[in-house]
Amino acid sequence: MHQDFCQQLAEQDVSMIDAPPSQAQLEEWVRKGACVLLLISTYRFDGKKEPHWIVLSGLSDKFFFFHDPHAESEEHVSGSGYIPVGKAALSQIIGFGKQKQIACVVITPRL
Repeated sequence: MHQDFCQQLAEQDVSMIDAPPSQAQLEEWVRKGACVLLLISTYRFDGKKEPHWIVLSGLSDKFFFFHDPHAESEEHVSGSGYIPVGKAALSQIIGFGKQKQIACVVITPRL
């Protein structure tokens, strides 16, 4: 299955970077309007060691903003968008597990 997936990516000319994204790369992608999905650990937020995907939705001089697609209830939906996280703090939550598995998916329009 993995090999099939890799073959499909190659056929679609999807580029892959085999390295964690730098803060500068993340900033550039967000500024260019790319959809940036990051695998994070939720431990610093809720004390649970769970993998979780977030979408970077903006940035300022001091913060990245992200959208968390997992709202506990309908009442929490409005609070799940544009959540600020310090730029230095983002590097601490990226990745999951003891081996710090890092995954980032960046979707941009084809030019």
